[in-house]
Amino acid sequence: MIERIPAELELLKFHYPGLQYRDDDHWLLIAGFPTCSEAWTQTAADVAFKFPDLPGQPPYGFWVRPGLSLKSGTGVQNYSYPVETPFGPGFGQFSWAPDEWRPASDVRLGSNMLRWVESFKVRLAEGS
Repeated sequence: MIERIPAELELLKFHYPGLQYRDDDHWLLIAGFPTCSEAWTQTAADVAFKFPDLPGQPPYGFWVRPGLSLKSGTGVQNYSYPVETPFGPGFGQFSWAPDEWRPASDVRLGSNMLRWVESFKVRLAEGS
């Protein structure tokens, strides 16, 4: 994965210009990521995630700050709070994995980190 990081970062930064990247541990942060406002008490959250450590390895999980809660008051499924990340405390962690992960040699084709980030919107739209 390490050799793909520059191309993946370029693609991510095109769509999320304010993206923060930690070169030492390969964590990323997008501030103000929109949530599904019909389901959650917050309309946006900072979202953190990490590049996989090994080539071809799928990413796993994403973290949100502040911790999210549902307007319905029910518990959030596959979610742990509080969790600390390299970006500090106060995050909640969603257990989330891609349905399939098939990266191509060209990062714009096949599975990539941009598609991974876009999948967070799917999870947040579930509102459960």
